[in-house]
Amino acid sequence: MKHVTRPRVAAALQRSRLSLAEAAQARIGRPVHAAIVLELGPRGPAGLLGGRGEPVVMAITDLDVYLLDCRRTTLGPRVGGVVDHLPRMGLVSHWQHRRLDIKAELSWPESHVYLTARARPGEQTDRAIGLLMSSELERG
Repeated sequence: MKHVTRPRVAAALQRSRLSLAEAAQARIGRPVHAAIVLELGPRGPAGLLGGRGEPVVMAITDLDVYLLDCRRTTLGPRVGGVVDHLPRMGLVSHWQHRRLDIKAELSWPESHVYLTARARPGEQTDRAIGLLMSSELERG
């Protein structure tokens, strides 16, 4: 039996791992333009006590925004099933860039949905923000 060194194993795992957008696309069966992990704000008494929020994957398709279950693992987030999906066109969003993260307020007034979340800064987050902001501009 051939002994495989740790760097080789890590490199093989890295190559075989899907991107977050690819994993989300495999779950929902539609092309995903951007996918990011959002830490939804805690609700109720946990929010007042500074509790941690629930991680979800936000996947953006042509017409919808999907919220997918997300589990943190050693190798990165694992994408689960669909928690909810909402139309891109009805979204009103506010993004606040802070030193260590990006605070998001996402609202679909016609559906009576309001979410607060945090995201890590990065290229995929910037892409997601751009896609969502362009949806708001198209709406007029």
